[in-house]
Amino acid sequence: MDIFEILKILATVTGMAYLVMQIFKDRYMWYVYIPSCAMLAIVMFHQKAWAFFALNVYFVIMGFRGLYLWRKEKPSSNAAASSGNRISSAFNQPIHVSRITPAILWTGVGIVALASPFLAHLLSKMGDPYPWLDAVGTLFGAVGTWWLTRSHIEQWVAWIAGNAVLMVMQMKLGNPSLVFMYAFYIVSCILGLWNWRRNAYYGDVPEDSTGEGPKA
Repeated sequence: MDIFEILKILATVTGMAYLVMQIFKDRYMWYVYIPSCAMLAIVMFHQKAWAFFALNVYFVIMGFRGLYLWRKEKPSSNAAASSGNRISSAFNQPIHVSRITPAILWTGVGIVALASPFLAHLLSKMGDPYPWLDAVGTLFGAVGTWWLTRSHIEQWVAWIAGNAVLMVMQMKLGNPSLVFMYAFYIVSCILGLWNWRRNAYYGDVPEDSTGEGPKA
């Protein structure tokens, strides 16, 4: 097994762990996210998937920004649940989110719609084996990461679309471990969207959390 196969496996394991943490908005997820993206960047550079390589470099940078922004948030006042009820409690923890503005929403949509043809054309000139998949998946990922650092629920929709495209690209590149990872991502993102919507609150941390989930 060569070094790139090892990096794929490590990126898969850490990427899956990160996404589970993201579902519950665990602020420590960034410590897993950053090395996972760094390993994927190395693999994608080796396979000449240039946009996805650049995306993972962007992910690393945004990971440090997300770590900074989330550390400034006031933590939830909820006490940890008893050991016998931790999983149930995790799905009932308040999740602080911010409302997306029309300007941010349509800017994200415009980035994907308008930039994809230009990026795909550039990637094809650079010898990218799957320029359209690389371009569209990368742009969805860039928008999703931008919205994630701002705690917008809509980031999950961007991730579901982007991960579906990137899973197809990994199939074509012959990376079975990464195909599995992106399939896991899609299912987890659907769960994350449900959990964030169910437990979202805006503004100050709610003082009372009864396990019913805060109301937006």
